[in-house]
Amino acid sequence: MNLLAFAYGFNLFLIITYAISSYEKLSDFKGNLAWMKPHFSNSILKNNVPLALSLLVIFEVLTAITSIIALAYLLINQQTEYLIYANYFNLISLFLMLIAQRFAKDFDGARTIVIYLIPSLIALLVL
Repeated sequence: MNLLAFAYGFNLFLIITYAISSYEKLSDFKGNLAWMKPHFSNSILKNNVPLALSLLVIFEVLTAITSIIALAYLLINQQTEYLIYANYFNLISLFLMLIAQRFAKDFDGARTIVIYLIPSLIALLVL
């Protein structure tokens, strides 16, 4: 496998995923909160949904910004150092979402997060 090709593809995956997701959450924070409060109403997170969403947004923004920096670094130096950092933020975001979905007993939602975890864990091994 061509490591550089994988790095570019994975980097674009992170930028697309997190730039859109963080933008949606920031531009409609109240709407996301309105959806999340009933979703987590029977879980341990029920009294901490605004804090949980804020924490997730922070890590999603960090992932998006670091991924953009990583793309520039990859284009200029052909090195994956910043992409590895972006993946760390990505994995933190995904594990936060996975834990939250498990608390909410939303097994379909947790399964969806695992789909995102697979390439992220592969990237952790190969980058």
